[in-house]
Amino acid sequence: MASDGKTPATGKTIAITISKNGGAFGNPNAGATNATEISSGFYKFDLDATDTGTLGPLAWRGANADINDAADVIEVVAAAIDVNVVKWLGTAVSTPTVAGVPNVNAKTWNDLTTVELPLVPTTAGRKLDVSAGGEAGIDWANIGSPTTAVNLSATNIDVDQVVASVSGAVGSVTGAVGSVTGSVGSVTGAVGSVTGNVGGNVTGSVGSVVGAVGSVTGAVGSVTGNVGGNVVGSVGSVTGAVGSVTGNVGGNVVGSVASVVAAVSVTSSIKKNQALAGFTFVLVDSTDHVTGKTGVTVTAQRSIDGAAFGPCANAVVEISAGAYKIDLAAADLNGNSILLKFSGTGADTRFVEIITQP
Repeated sequence: MASDGKTPATGKTIAITISKNGGAFGNPNAGATNATEISSGFYKFDLDATDTGTLGPLAWRGANADINDAADVIEVVAAAIDVNVVKWLGTAVSTPTVAGVPNVNAKTWNDLTTVELPLVPTTAGRKLDVSAGGEAGIDWANIGSPTTAVNLSATNIDVDQVVASVSGAVGSVTGAVGSVTGSVGSVTGAVGSVTGNVGGNVTGSVGSVVGAVGSVTGAVGSVTGNVGGNVVGSVGSVTGAVGSVTGNVGGNVVGSVASVVAAVSVTSSIKKNQALAGFTFVLVDSTDHVTGKTGVTVTAQRSIDGAAFGPCANAVVEISAGAYKIDLAAADLNGNSILLKFSGTGADTRFVEIITQP
């Protein structure tokens, strides 16, 4: 906009004029022309063959009272240039055998007195790759039958580069595999130890896992570290942070649990139908299910003895780092089993079950 020189001008009627090869500015051949808006301050306009039919600079300008004029100059050149070479340094050029293709005298190849022809393929029309040192190279795509099985039983193959992927079954591996670093799609059978990320499924027993595990289905004796996804089934003991647990945790959980699907029963000294000040809870980010979520406008509800959820009497107050508190009124706790529900945009919903004391 002309007012500040930076705000995109939208919804403007912008008149287009042009100047051909230094001539006066005037309307394009089609007559008075306004630019068509694209969006966000960008516009376009059309020129016909008459507008672009004069060689030389073609200037255009877009004008509106509310904007700084937009202008540019483009060069109109001939579509094609024919060159007729009749002499090289005063010597007449011979008539080519094929029209339009000049003859080349191989006797002066690279200015050598004796010329050795370059490597050529045995079949005309094919290419032969040659390295900078003069060796003939081989590309896998140039092998005549790349899918034909080759017996390499007498060949010792040393692979010290990254193998992008292996498609198909591997018959057997004889010998020890020192380690696997990186992502393993799927493992069936017993694995002594895995360091890195397991992206897919593990079917069988795993002695030890160091690193992140996307998902575990079945019983897990013990997990030390972070579980990034869901655990479906029973878990004996978990040490570290757990993204989400669906099912039963049979033993102890040491560390933080981002979210739990199913109610967690808490037996305490909270009295039935008596107010409880400063009841605290934590909300975590719904993206990673671990990081404490701050700045949430929390909706607090309670279900009393299995009845429908209703609003809690008092509002939730944020403490810090994803921790919040609420003063529970006597009416909120007037039951034997109280299920609290805390929810808000960007945070995992938190359920807490309280078994009150008489």
